[in-house]
Amino acid sequence: MSGQPWKIQYENFQRQLQCVPTQGAFIPRTGEIVLFYDHESYGSLTNGFGNNPQMLSGQHVWKAGVVIELPNPDAPKIHINEISQPSPENGKYCFRIELISNLNSNTHQEGLHGRYLPLTKIRPFCFYEEILANVPGDQWDPSIFRALTVMSSFSLGIPIRLLGRWSDASILYGEISLGSETIIAGDAVRITPSLRALRATTPLILLVTSIVLTFKGLGPDPPDYTYVTGDTCTTISINMHGKLLTTEARKTHAALDSTQWRLPPALLENNHTWYHIGARDTLYTVPLARVAGRLYEAEALRRYGLPSAGDGPPTAAELAGLGCKGVLEARNYAWRNDRRIINQGDDAGRWFWANHRLEALGLDTV
Repeated sequence: MSGQPWKIQYENFQRQLQCVPTQGAFIPRTGEIVLFYDHESYGSLTNGFGNNPQMLSGQHVWKAGVVIELPNPDAPKIHINEISQPSPENGKYCFRIELISNLNSNTHQEGLHGRYLPLTKIRPFCFYEEILANVPGDQWDPSIFRALTVMSSFSLGIPIRLLGRWSDASILYGEISLGSETIIAGDAVRITPSLRALRATTPLILLVTSIVLTFKGLGPDPPDYTYVTGDTCTTISINMHGKLLTTEARKTHAALDSTQWRLPPALLENNHTWYHIGARDTLYTVPLARVAGRLYEAEALRRYGLPSAGDGPPTAAELAGLGCKGVLEARNYAWRNDRRIINQGDDAGRWFWANHRLEALGLDTV
């Protein structure tokens, strides 16, 4: 973890970390997979990149793409109302999106068609099941299935610190690309419920402090036993560390103090009060399989047109739960269809650990 490239990466991360508390989760990040539609796909009978019929007259034909370029950083801050406000496609808030390539193909011709699109035409991919609820699966654009194939891949980024005592060690990272999203320290992420102490309908959020790669039982590697890479260790695990939050008020749950933490906007909305699970300084360890993705703002969900139980803003359970079922189903789809995954039956055998984001997306061979 030495050298000039890592130093530049770390300095960029430090600047990014300062923006997380004020940057909305609704803003796509570089390398993320998103749903989008463009002028070619509104009310069209073809998908624009093939001859598959789309019986979607009068509807948007949603496709899956990768965010390649962000808007001009010198432009004013992106406001959440940009999600539903008409915006020119050459405007200051446009993102460059490229159609996702076929992971299991030796060619990547699909990704050669880039376009600049405003937020009105972009949605987080984690909500694909809700957004495509009224579209039969056999009429989905092929790019949707290509995106589902990479939902069980991840890659680590921004190594921060090495800790340990022989023969155990941990590397703290500031960033992880997990499925369709990129999560960095400071984000609030949704946790799928499994704690027996909490009801299944109780929202569970992790305020991420670090992503930790842990080695147990390290040893020198053959043949000369002068290097330690971690390949011969007893166990390897990757978890997120942070503070667990819920909206369930209990005597043992301290209220979240927004003056003590730099919090993402989704946790600062006035509709819900969040509480620490346990003491305020308690850090919890959560495996990747329990992480469903970032917590999105209630206003963003409303502007996305996602279903809500009532006429008012989404409940806390909806904030934490929308999209979770689709993410878990997408990971199962990837486990069956991503040929890079060695199906071992256990949880570790259901993931593809990429060296970097390009490899996770299958673009490292372009």
